[in-house]
Amino acid sequence: MNLRVIDSMTGDMHELLSADQICPTTDNLEDMQIAYPSEFLNTLRFSRIPNHKLELKVGTLIILLRNLNLQRGLCNGTRLIITQITHLVNEGTIITGSHVGEKAFIERIDMNPIDITSWPF
Repeated sequence: MNLRVIDSMTGDMHELLSADQICPTTDNLEDMQIAYPSEFLNTLRFSRIPNHKLELKVGTLIILLRNLNLQRGLCNGTRLIITQITHLVNEGTIITGSHVGEKAFIERIDMNPIDITSWPF
């Protein structure tokens, strides 16, 4: 449904891709890369984790799915209209909450583990 709406909008489509790969600190990295190549990782779908490919146009309405900066009004459920799209940062105007009309910058989120010993699983 989302792609139908975006296709009906004017403007250039921007395709933003994730960078799925095995963590380089993994034991047996070469074996893991053979067993789980990037092409396979890109096909995986999990709830609460964005898909590999995100297609956007300027003017697209988006909803944040995680808290990014509560003081700036960037929390789960905040709606924004995309005003500029780049490879690493997207700019949007907040249209809900107490920060309506303010510009916000949403950076690409790097989800690489730094200290995996502190993870609870």
